Amino acid sequence: MRVQNKSASLCLRWMSVVMIAALAACGGGGGGGGQATGGGGASSASSIAATSASSTNSAASSAQSSSSTSASSTSSSASSGSGVSSSTATSASSSSATSSASSASSSTPNYYASCTFPAGDWRNGAWCWSNPTVVSGAVSKYDLTGFASLPGDSVTGLVPAGVTGGGVIPETDPGYRKVTTALELAQAIVAANKIDPGKTGRAYVIEIMNDLDLGWNEIGSAAQTLASTPFSKHANTPKLHPKLIASDVSNLQISPKKGGLTIFSANGATIRHSSWSIKATSNVIIRNLKFDELWEWDEDTKGDYDKNNWDFIVIGVGGGRVSHIWIDHCTFSNAYDGIIDTKGGTSNVTYSWNAYVGDDGVANAFNPTANLNSFVWQQINKLEENKDSYPLYSTLRNKMLLTPEQIVQVMQGTKKTMAIGELSKDVVNQMSSVTLHHNLYLNPVDRLPRSAGAQVHSYNNYADATNLLAAKRMRDAKFAAMSSADQAKFTSDNPYKFGPSLNGSISVEDGAMLVEKSVYIDVLWPLRNNQTNPADASYTGKILGLDLQYIFHNEDGTTYTERGDSTATGSRLGPFQDSRIKPFAWNTTHGGAPYTLPASAYDDPASLLPVIQAGVGAGRLTWAKENWLKVKY
Repeated sequence: MRVQNKSASLCLRWMSVVMIAALAACGGGGGGGGQATGGGGASSASSIAATSASSTNSAASSAQSSSSTSASSTSSSASSGSGVSSSTATSASSSSATSSASSASSSTPNYYASCTFPAGDWRNGAWCWSNPTVVSGAVSKYDLTGFASLPGDSVTGLVPAGVTGGGVIPETDPGYRKVTTALELAQAIVAANKIDPGKTGRAYVIEIMNDLDLGWNEIGSAAQTLASTPFSKHANTPKLHPKLIASDVSNLQISPKKGGLTIFSANGATIRHSSWSIKATSNVIIRNLKFDELWEWDEDTKGDYDKNNWDFIVIGVGGGRVSHIWIDHCTFSNAYDGIIDTKGGTSNVTYSWNAYVGDDGVANAFNPTANLNSFVWQQINKLEENKDSYPLYSTLRNKMLLTPEQIVQVMQGTKKTMAIGELSKDVVNQMSSVTLHHNLYLNPVDRLPRSAGAQVHSYNNYADATNLLAAKRMRDAKFAAMSSADQAKFTSDNPYKFGPSLNGSISVEDGAMLVEKSVYIDVLWPLRNNQTNPADASYTGKILGLDLQYIFHNEDGTTYTERGDSTATGSRLGPFQDSRIKPFAWNTTHGGAPYTLPASAYDDPASLLPVIQAGVGAGRLTWAKENWLKVKY
């Protein structure tokens, strides 16, 4: 069941950017050389309608052990999709991997900094995040798919043909607004929020031309006092981050009257210091924007980040149902709370081609060189000026003996990436329906997503927690060396919280989540079905993985790799916590799949990384501006 190869430890330094197909070079297999994958469920995953498999899993209660055992070269039938298949690499392959990895380890930093690798190196071209991908012609892989593409809206009846946003209109159209300032953005949003479609002055398309700092103290009095201004001062005032204390945080309400709005940037502009709220509307598109600088250190809730409620985007909370939303090709750094939260029974949502990259204060695949003036670093440097004044921070520095650099390492990932559903066991959660595909999660802590009661289809997503797993192990070693009295501060009834959980995709409270053809690297718990009380089945959700790739780097230097379905005997994919696995079934009125995708819509997990690299995130694609207004190509 496991590939055990000591040469794999030499690959750990750059495994977070290694293509799955290249795992054989590190002794891990992955489509050839070290693993007989065969296709492992590919045929069964070509359509979400093919989900009748029972999700019983005899290994669910065993689990995430990293102890080593000899791996046999047996594999399941490729066509059956039953999944787990591993074999040991040949000695020749291992020797080659050792040489290649040693070379990469000694010279990689300069290559990453310049994004130029030796001639013939597979990391050239698409790997380099800083080089935009030039797109020409029709590229159907960027079509709107999933729940947001479904016709009809049972709540308002306003979306007869799926999401279209503001439509494809020329830049000369009065409904096309170009904004360069916070005031112009406010005026454009008012023109969408307050004016009926078809009426003079209505805004349908808002193009953000440049970076915008939208903190309450930054937008200016004209935007603050504009009639029906969509801006408000956020209820929770910054306390610790020096930049946010100066800028303050705003909330921007997006509620286009009777729906129909596209907000985008052609150049991947950045939005800072603002939380966007979509409420009481439908048919909204947000594309090609970066959201940044909405995080600060948390002393008030002892590292639980449960007070400020700063989400980059929150959908469907505080007034009216929301349906048919498409958020596409956006990039998100760290936020204090969630990156995107979907609440209030919001339905027919698709999140696609987004990059959740965390803070750039640590070098990783997305940030080739560490930014020592990153947003997290700015906060840490401020705390260092008087570190004993902050109980949690002081404990980390003086008792756990972490350096500032080590604290930044632990804080690099997104903590609460995405929640679907709000109040526990609220029946409105059952109305939510979300599709996630071709998203990058770089060093995620949790929630990929966490869904309570909702229906979720997740496919071709790529989660890589390599750097964060190393940070967790470092933190855990420091914790183990503390006195029992100091350790108690982290284990009491009201404990300090500092350490990544490394959870993956989570379905709870009878939600239904299908995860297909995705990749999880160094995520401790890829699939989970309960986070509250495993003894109470009402808190358990349904979750099924089909044709997934899982790679985990054990502490002893060996690598575990698996390709297949979560129902396979011995699978380490999960679901975990509640061992009484609920058989997967969609929560539709007819009991079947809500929609069907053609096989061509899916990418093979073994070759998913270069696809993700070529297209994910804001500012990545260079193509005709009009394409950002389209939903089909």
